[in-house]
Amino acid sequence: MGRIKRKSTKGVSAVTVIKGNDGPTSVFIAGKPMDQNVFARIKTAYRKRKYHRKRAATIKRIKAESHTLDEVIDYMIKQYGAVEPDKNSRQVKEGYRNVKGALVERYAPHLPGTPLKELRPKDFSDTKAVEEYIKLCEEYQKKAADVPEELFPMDYHLYVIKIKNMGEIQVEIEKNHQFFGAGFSGAPGKKKYLDKILRDIYSYYGVTKEDIADNTDRMKGLVAVLSS
Repeated sequence: MGRIKRKSTKGVSAVTVIKGNDGPTSVFIAGKPMDQNVFARIKTAYRKRKYHRKRAATIKRIKAESHTLDEVIDYMIKQYGAVEPDKNSRQVKEGYRNVKGALVERYAPHLPGTPLKELRPKDFSDTKAVEEYIKLCEEYQKKAADVPEELFPMDYHLYVIKIKNMGEIQVEIEKNHQFFGAGFSGAPGKKKYLDKILRDIYSYYGVTKEDIADNTDRMKGLVAVLSS
């Protein structure tokens, strides 16, 4: 969460800032896009059209059927043998800080200081301004993760599903703000199997009629997973 990627090609610097699963997503680019030949542009356009068609078809198939976070936890334990690591483990502590940073930015942006949206550069073609903003983002996320518990209570849980010779699925849940996020890492050639389990968990969590009508984050998350 709060991942930062940098890449440089042909002397043109591109900087991308990507926020977390449930938090706001922002993409900023400094400099001109990398030149593409006509075949690459056609391929990119084809992939975009294919994804949008799949996404539209996915939205039509989704029906209002939802479960609570506690019900999802019970389902993962019974269906896939999910376990909750020790709360003092490095894995849980890192997940807690990452999720807290994103949630503070969303629900209490003034707690760590000046909200990031007020610090955004006016001109994203200004490389120096963008680089400075990235530094401010990193500092803000650290301060957000260190906000005292009494000011921003968290009920964070991490569940891990380990599948022998396949890989591992991680599901993060924060009950106070109804946060739900998941991902996996797996052995080569096992992505489809792990992705199937991930889709099943997201589908079980599901959406309500209100989520569909208002296109909430819960709805967007389900669509993104089922369309991937």
